[in-house]
Amino acid sequence: MKHWGRVALSIALGLVMTLGMCPKQGIAETIDVESDEDEVVIDAESEEGFEKDEPQPEEQAVTIESLESQDEEPVAIVQWYEGPTGIDSFGEKSYAVIDEAIEYWKERYPAAVLLLQGQRLTVPESYNPRYDGNRAISFNGSFKALDLDGAEMDMDNLPIYVTCSSGITVVLRDSSDQLNGKLSNVTISVGSHNTFRSILLMEGGTLENSGSANAPCVQVQRRSRASAYQHFTLRAGTIRNQSGAGIAMSKNGRCIMSGGTIEGCASGGVNMDATCVFEVSGNPIISGNTKDGQTQNVFLTDGAFITVAGALTDGARIGVTTATKPTVGNPVVFTSGFKAFNEGVDPAKFFTSDDDAFYVSSSSDGEAVLKVREHNWSYAANDNVLRATCTDQGCPVGDQTLTLSVADKTYDGKTATATITASSGWTLDNELAVVPDVSDVTYYQNGTVLAAAPSNVGDYTAELVVPGTGQDQGAMVRTSFRIRKAPLTVTAQNKTIAFGEAPANSGVTYAGFVNGENASVLSGALVYDYGGYKANMSAGAYAITPSGLASGNYAIAYKAGTLTVKPQVMPEPNPPKPLPDPIILPKTVSVREVAHVQNKGTMKAVTGVGKVIGTTGRSLRLESLRLSLRGKPISGGIEYCSYVQEVGWQGWRANGGMAGTQGKARRVEAIRIALTGRMGQQYDVYYRVHVQNYGWMAWAKNGARAGTRGKRLRVEAVQIVVMRKGVSAPSRTYKGVVQTYNKAFVKKSTLRRSVGR
Repeated sequence: MKHWGRVALSIALGLVMTLGMCPKQGIAETIDVESDEDEVVIDAESEEGFEKDEPQPEEQAVTIESLESQDEEPVAIVQWYEGPTGIDSFGEKSYAVIDEAIEYWKERYPAAVLLLQGQRLTVPESYNPRYDGNRAISFNGSFKALDLDGAEMDMDNLPIYVTCSSGITVVLRDSSDQLNGKLSNVTISVGSHNTFRSILLMEGGTLENSGSANAPCVQVQRRSRASAYQHFTLRAGTIRNQSGAGIAMSKNGRCIMSGGTIEGCASGGVNMDATCVFEVSGNPIISGNTKDGQTQNVFLTDGAFITVAGALTDGARIGVTTATKPTVGNPVVFTSGFKAFNEGVDPAKFFTSDDDAFYVSSSSDGEAVLKVREHNWSYAANDNVLRATCTDQGCPVGDQTLTLSVADKTYDGKTATATITASSGWTLDNELAVVPDVSDVTYYQNGTVLAAAPSNVGDYTAELVVPGTGQDQGAMVRTSFRIRKAPLTVTAQNKTIAFGEAPANSGVTYAGFVNGENASVLSGALVYDYGGYKANMSAGAYAITPSGLASGNYAIAYKAGTLTVKPQVMPEPNPPKPLPDPIILPKTVSVREVAHVQNKGTMKAVTGVGKVIGTTGRSLRLESLRLSLRGKPISGGIEYCSYVQEVGWQGWRANGGMAGTQGKARRVEAIRIALTGRMGQQYDVYYRVHVQNYGWMAWAKNGARAGTRGKRLRVEAVQIVVMRKGVSAPSRTYKGVVQTYNKAFVKKSTLRRSVGR
């Protein structure tokens, strides 16, 4: 980089020539411009008359006081704005116009101001100035001011150096009405490159980092040279940093803060060591900054102090963290000069501790100190919650709570488990009571103390005595809980016996035992009910229902099994004897019919000729039927079988035996009926069924199939007529029942299934 000891507005012209800025029109004079790689330098002589690299007398140093007396006028109105393809460029012609404008204002107003006008502008990657081999921008020369004027300038982590051997003062301000100017993703370094006199003064706007660079917004170093004068002054504006510190000082760095705000910084608000000077006055705010998830606003290493250089005023608020933590009786002093400018004022009005374990107070000589907060806790119990409250006036630590809980549960064979939950500050400085262990919990049932935590079903109470500290005796918390019965299902196993045998149980199975338990934990004895079945009763299916067991820990539910009674094996009948001539057979024979219907159970028996059993118009399935002859004139009987859902054709039943099922919710889909013995020789049996979706189907006769197969349709009702052979068959309309379908039996496929008789 070239140094002429003159005004060098390198950042302004560098950005202007790279981004293509357009100035206000009407300014036109000629200047000489030299370009050195990425930097443009204006050869203009400063009013101060500094020569290249020559040390200046101390009285000529640029100070804040001399700065305020300078005549500040704008060098140019430079407009930055974005077009359809980014920041517009006006070509090389605009460069000459810009140069003329700068030359014009440079000669008249060496105290130059660069005014940025635009919205959300970003330094493009093509702009790549170098300083000492690094990608950076250097303010060089004498006094300059950067007025954001509401613009938002993203520097894309391109650092700015405020550094010059001959002295420079850079002012960052925002003259917009909304005060929304912002310079983001930048670190401004003051005095970091062998500078002689460098000052950064922030009077407005916002410095903000939101990238991942983890660099401070402002970095201040001060060279050891005795005549060097380098520092950062914050009078107004805001500093935020989502990834790094707000201000980082090292190597004799100096920062002066009389106003402004430092907030939202992720690596501390202000970090300094014992070689640095941090002066405060007025109403600065350093609050809401963190590091590693903990509050950290101003961090002071051992030997570092905050220098109070003037009166602090209302609104000032500074959080403090010291490397050495105070202990009881050993406070840590962190200010110098507080009493000289704020005598009689409690430093806690302006300073706060970043750690709630400490508080701000005054030392014997009037300086601000951090002291250990010695809490005075009182305890109050409300059911299962113990609340500790610090009665010290102004204590910022909120109430702390300790909660005893035992969850309700279903019996699992294991003991109940108590939980003790303490708030995060309960063990604060070991001043609160020690958190008890669950082994200290006492359990009660009906007012009786239990030797251990319960495991059996019942209603219980758990109590815990929490001792206090000092003069406080602590308190007791109590909670109630319940252990409910576990569900246990006892299911009877199915059993099959022959017709005429007595009912017999076949045992049960269990589902629901926990923790490896079995039937040995149950009391009582199993008892079986067989649905009314006794030896020699009709063949069919009967429910086996167990009962008789008891338990304090299990809620027992019983599930029925099925007792299947095989039908009686009928011997072959002897050839019938000829009827005596005097016997006259009646035209019809009555049938006793009993049906078991969905939702209705076993219906009342009906007896007669052409009687109907079951229901119509109610969409209820027929589940079983029992048939027998009444008033038959000759020997013989009636037999029948059912085609049952999920079962198929059952075996034949006879003379009152049950065909179908009960208690299984299975529909009868078809039937067959036949006469046996001499009744079968002299009589025909006609029957028809009322089927879902078909209605009354045609008559079937003497063992033929009636109903459907493979269509999953229920039989809802049956009509039966026993007539002497040779008598005309029943008509389509018989006893008020009207046939609606012309077939007696319908099947889905041609598969056939034989049923023995």
